[in-house]
Amino acid sequence: MKKITARRKGFVRSSLVLLALAAAILAGTVAAVQGAEVLGVTRYAPAGPAPNAEFDVRLTINGEVPLIVGVVESIPEGFRFVSTAGEHYKVSGQDVAFSVINTREITYRVKAPSTGEGTFTGTWVDLLSEHEGSIADTFVIIGGGGGSSGIAEGTGVTGTTTPTSAAPTVVTKASRTIPLLNAGEEIAMVFGDVDVSLITLEADSTLSDVTVEVERVDRSAGVPEPSGVAYAYLNIEVNHEETANIEGRIECKVEKSWISDKAIDETSFRFYRYEDTGGWQALPTAKSREDADFVYFEAETPGFSLFVLTAEKKPATPTATPISTSLVMLNPIADIAVGEPLIVTGTSDREDAFTITVTAKGPVELAPQTVQVENGKFTATFDTTSAAGGIYTVTADDGEGHRDEATATIGAASAPTPASAVPGFGALFTAVSLLTAGLFTVKLKKRVKGGTGE
Repeated sequence: MKKITARRKGFVRSSLVLLALAAAILAGTVAAVQGAEVLGVTRYAPAGPAPNAEFDVRLTINGEVPLIVGVVESIPEGFRFVSTAGEHYKVSGQDVAFSVINTREITYRVKAPSTGEGTFTGTWVDLLSEHEGSIADTFVIIGGGGGSSGIAEGTGVTGTTTPTSAAPTVVTKASRTIPLLNAGEEIAMVFGDVDVSLITLEADSTLSDVTVEVERVDRSAGVPEPSGVAYAYLNIEVNHEETANIEGRIECKVEKSWISDKAIDETSFRFYRYEDTGGWQALPTAKSREDADFVYFEAETPGFSLFVLTAEKKPATPTATPISTSLVMLNPIADIAVGEPLIVTGTSDREDAFTITVTAKGPVELAPQTVQVENGKFTATFDTTSAAGGIYTVTADDGEGHRDEATATIGAASAPTPASAVPGFGALFTAVSLLTAGLFTVKLKKRVKGGTGE
């Protein structure tokens, strides 16, 4: 991390008064919620602004709300600060201090001189976590540096659109030259004409006239194919005369339309770096930002050579089996006694002659009936001669997952009604005999009574 000069420290302290005022406004919210630590700030600026032209410089804060961040930018000599959309800022010579609350982006406008070159530097302070850091230097050359155009406000770096197929047929190339790369200092280069949007370099010794060349290429026959769907193969060369180890970061932009057309899982993007001795080596990769047309991914790399950015397709969505609307429905079933026919009726929207199987299970299982639909109706008749009394579950099934159930009660067989006693001949004779005897007795009594009277 670069050291902050005493002059800048004084400027930072005085500028933080703006932050203190803003923090007081949100004191209730900030006191109740601890913000996540800010991980860093990235600067995006054109590498070769036109002479005397105004251009935008954009700072992206890598952190989650709530956040209160102060940033101090040092503009190169000869360049002039013009304006910013933010409300809280302070200008002192070539230094500009910004304060933001729950905002992840700062954009300010600068006017370039007629000729020359310069380096933008900056530092940041996270007031919630009390951490601070430096922003990678950005070197610009008036009218040069690879011909990159300026930054369009809110849309990211502009430039020539490159092909986005997995196997590109058009090759694009861009280069940047850094006159001086001090040991331990991180310097950033913005690209607008290739898929790579940003490269940062940090060397372990001071280097001069460092040239960075970026080229989108096809995979050669001697290089194995990496896993996943390849978005772009990128050859990045860092050339210099002195001996040094150079590491850094790369950021690549991916068209949202490609992600959608290829059914890509956005969380699966990964950079790989190719090494002759070890093949493809995966690099820690993360989504850095997005705009209306692109999603940006970045990775740290221990060196520069051939890279590829790959991703995985989303898991295939199982094809849903259409749900049939066919139905089978049983009508209410009347109670019967054992020995009486059990008649089951129902309806179905199946075509005529379609087979329906009807079963009846209870104390015993009755023989299944196979019937056919006719005019949307079906009828099944069960023989209950050998059935036992009880409750039976009747089921109608069309064999394709459509069924209905109903219950039927089969009562015990009716007991025989005792036959009425019909008088036989003997009984009739007895009755007649008794009647005759009775009549004879009556007549005899009359005679005796009459004889007495004579």
